[in-house]
Amino acid sequence: MYLESQSEERMSILTSDDNNKALTFIKKLVRFNVIISLISYLAGWSFFAYLIHEPQKTSFHDNSLLPGLASREFVAANQAERLVHQLTNLSAEFHEKYFPVKFLRKQFEDIGLEVYEHKFRFTYPFGYEKPAVEGLNLYAIFRAPRAASTESIVISAPYRSPSNPNGSTLPSIALMYSLAKFFKTKNYWAKDIIYLISGNELLGIQAWLQSYQGLENRFDQYLQSDVLLAKAGAIQAALNLELQSFSPPYVQVKLEGLNGQLPNLDLFNVAVELCNREAVPVVYHGESFYMTENEWENWKRKARTMVSMMATQATMLPTGAHGLFQKYAISAITLEASDRRAKYVMVNGLQLGRSIEGIVRSLNNMMEKFNRSFYFYLLASTRRFISISSYMIVFGLLALPLACRSLFYYFQSYNSIGQHITGDNNFDFWASFKPCVLAHLFGLLAVGIVPLVLTRLNIFNMIMFDVPVAILAYVIFIILAIISLNLPGLMTAHAKKSINQYNLQSMVTLLNTLLLLTSISLINISLAIALASIYVPLLSIFSIQDHHRSTKSSTLLRRICNLFKTITLLLIHPITLHLICLFGLSIWMDPDFKSLRKLPINDLPLLLLKHLKRSFQSQPRTMMNFIEDWYLFDNWAFPIVSLFLYPVWLQLWFQSFTIVI
Repeated sequence: MYLESQSEERMSILTSDDNNKALTFIKKLVRFNVIISLISYLAGWSFFAYLIHEPQKTSFHDNSLLPGLASREFVAANQAERLVHQLTNLSAEFHEKYFPVKFLRKQFEDIGLEVYEHKFRFTYPFGYEKPAVEGLNLYAIFRAPRAASTESIVISAPYRSPSNPNGSTLPSIALMYSLAKFFKTKNYWAKDIIYLISGNELLGIQAWLQSYQGLENRFDQYLQSDVLLAKAGAIQAALNLELQSFSPPYVQVKLEGLNGQLPNLDLFNVAVELCNREAVPVVYHGESFYMTENEWENWKRKARTMVSMMATQATMLPTGAHGLFQKYAISAITLEASDRRAKYVMVNGLQLGRSIEGIVRSLNNMMEKFNRSFYFYLLASTRRFISISSYMIVFGLLALPLACRSLFYYFQSYNSIGQHITGDNNFDFWASFKPCVLAHLFGLLAVGIVPLVLTRLNIFNMIMFDVPVAILAYVIFIILAIISLNLPGLMTAHAKKSINQYNLQSMVTLLNTLLLLTSISLINISLAIALASIYVPLLSIFSIQDHHRSTKSSTLLRRICNLFKTITLLLIHPITLHLICLFGLSIWMDPDFKSLRKLPINDLPLLLLKHLKRSFQSQPRTMMNFIEDWYLFDNWAFPIVSLFLYPVWLQLWFQSFTIVI
């Protein structure tokens, strides 16, 4: 009687209302899986379009900045203009990579600042033996009269001569000196101010920051620098100047840093606010805060700004020297003023100087390090943004189909109690995970063998062939890609799987993709959304095609589906995807892009062929740049692609050749 009562109790639990409701939900989820995925994906983009239409207004979260109380008193603009002429004459006597250190050092010493030189040496890590590049940084320290050198602000400028193709930065250095001389006469400073003039662009900034922070890099043997003779307080913020003229039409603010990092939003807001107070037009990615009565035009302007920002952030490359400060948790931005002549000159040196003075004075007012505003955001204009609490909803909706399809495959393989639906006595749980493990091992091989070969070229006596390093690296990538494409043929013994094993393998692939996108979204939302917009719809389509994977299906239909899947996978291969991005960038940067519609149809194929050829020629160099940035600046783009994105693609490739029995 006791056993019968226990049995009845178990049956009552299994047939309870809660269990029936769960089974009903599972059946509906499996039945309407495709519709749920489609609605979720479209809802994500719809909500994103709404966020662009109704973004949040920027505001100051740290009240201690007090930008409205930062009275501007700078008047020495003429002095800066005279110094530019002197520097222009002196720069003609120096090589492009060097600058008049003695002259600048004397200028800063004459106003009573501590001036020091910082030497560094860069040895190229790849390829054959090349002469080491020796560089020099010059920095001056103004000790705050009202503090004990516990905190500091950095004002930096890279040295570029007038012959530099990227534009001269002599106006930046001249204005920095004029501001330093003016700041020395004031006694309200509570933070030290460091004036840094870097040589060799980003190399100089990286070497100086490594020495200042006292942190060791795993690739220190390639960028060696002297110990700094003096330091100031902990760096709270940095302002990088790339002013090419004292009369630009506008000032552009740059903030994208290494690996997609962004500065505190309050720093950006301070720069915009103080520039506007001095009647300096501020733009971000070529767009300013300009609203009209035409809502559609306003939406297009904000969407264009946000897409441009996300495309830049997704590359994981810094847009200026400020990006290296953010690597050390220092909020930094760049103020750039081009030398482009406008019909009406709207800005002068006095306005630029007072704007920078106001920014530095606001930073001087801070009671603590930046911590009260956003570090994760997307800008729609200089006065509108989307916070992380909003755009993560967009990403969640875009990535939800991956979770739904994973549950679909799980419930196809198991019932609610955990037993197999089909009586598969030969079910091998580990066999479904082998492609995932093999794919990640292959990615680990790629990220290890390429730097190993490139740093050991002299051992392999490759110098007699005089092969460019970028071409050699590109050849290695192509060879690895060819090997990976033929891996399914080498695994013919494991290509046949039961329906349960195939469903489980599909679930692992989708979950691995979801894990990759979710992890990237926490550090670089732009890259995560870009990958989700490509992979989520394709994986959903591939999952629908799985209905025709069985050998019982029509042979013609199965072949058509397999052909479509193979072509699509080849198009989203990381190397092919990189080439497509270069092709699109080449067309976008073409000065005749706006007149493409006016071109005759006969000339269009020749134009596209020209851009395709340019993309092929630049691909080896750009791929090599990512490896170099990984070694020098700790850029994560190459490891992320090799260790995570490529294995995900390889799992999809394995799955396309799996035969369901």
